[in-house]
Amino acid sequence: MKRLNRREEAVSPVIATILMVAITVVLAATLYMMVGDIGGDRFASVTVSYRVEDYDIEDGELDLELYFSSMSTPSSAEIDDLDIRIIYQPEDESVQEYFLHEHWEEEELSWSGLDGGDVASGTTMYLSGHVINIENGEMTEDNVDRVELRISGYDGAESANF
Repeated sequence: MKRLNRREEAVSPVIATILMVAITVVLAATLYMMVGDIGGDRFASVTVSYRVEDYDIEDGELDLELYFSSMSTPSSAEIDDLDIRIIYQPEDESVQEYFLHEHWEEEELSWSGLDGGDVASGTTMYLSGHVINIENGEMTEDNVDRVELRISGYDGAESANF
């Protein structure tokens, strides 16, 4: 009987190595895509809902009440991280911004209603005090459009209309 001599080799070692490296790269990329977002984005957009409950601008004095109905990014914020602006447009002039947070340090404007200085969902913040721009009649109840809120470390702004 005659015996057949067959070569029983599979794939060459070079091709096998290339295939193993390719499979490893694909698995690593898939794993990275799945767990890459777990740490979160350090500069996420602000997602805060708030409304102006009450406001009064008279004789250079501002009384403003803001109610924060929800905060998800961030879940809470310190008062020093808030950038609150009043957007208004005096007659025959361009749109103006008044930065409320700049006047906290000058003690012209005070805030209350916060639990330990933090703003979170369900917080009502009261702002009151003397405001420089209001003295010369630039800002009145009639020409105020909205309040904008920015939080340091987060992109974007949320606004609440008057």
